[in-house]
Amino acid sequence: DDRASLRVEAAGWSGASDFARGSAELRLVSSDRRHGPVLSGRLGVSKATAAAPYMLWPGAGSGFGRPVLARAHPMLTDRRFNGSLFGRSLLHGGLEMVWWTGWGPLDLGAAAFSDLAVAGKRPEPFQGNDAQVDVGVGIRIGLLGQHAARLDVAHGLRDGAFALSAGMEVAVGSR
Repeated sequence: DDRASLRVEAAGWSGASDFARGSAELRLVSSDRRHGPVLSGRLGVSKATAAAPYMLWPGAGSGFGRPVLARAHPMLTDRRFNGSLFGRSLLHGGLEMVWWTGWGPLDLGAAAFSDLAVAGKRPEPFQGNDAQVDVGVGIRIGLLGQHAARLDVAHGLRDGAFALSAGMEVAVGSR
C-alpha cells in the first residue's frame, strides 16, 4: 500500500579530482490515505567525500537548499549556507503525526513533528559536529494527488532556535 520506502543513491565523478556522494533513507507511514491520524517516520544517512564540492554536501534545515527538514533551523542565510547542519556527513530522522479531516473539497490537517539532524565534518569556520532536535506544530492543506502544502512553527530544543517555514511536500493519498 505504498507505506514503506527505502531509497539508496550513489554517484561518483572522475576528472581533475575524483569525488563521490551517497545516501540511504527509510520512510514509513501508517496509512496511505489522508483521513484521521497518520503517523510518518524517516531515518537517513548521507555522505560526501572530502573532494566533493559544497553543492553536493548534505544538509538539513527549512527553506530552500536541501530536502532534509530541520524546521527550526533555516538552511540558508542571505542565500548562503549557514553551516549549522551542513557537512560532509549527515544523519537525520523525524516523526510526524497529522490529524486529517475533510472540509468541503479540501483535506485539512493539524500536525505535530520532531526532526533530528546530526551534521559531521562541517566546513570552516564551523568545526566539529552539530546535532539539533527540533519540535513543532503545523497545518497541512491537501492538494490534488499526493501533494500537500505545509505551514510549520518549530523550536530547537538544544539551541532555542525558532522558525516559521512553509513548503510543499509529498503526502499520503487522498481521502
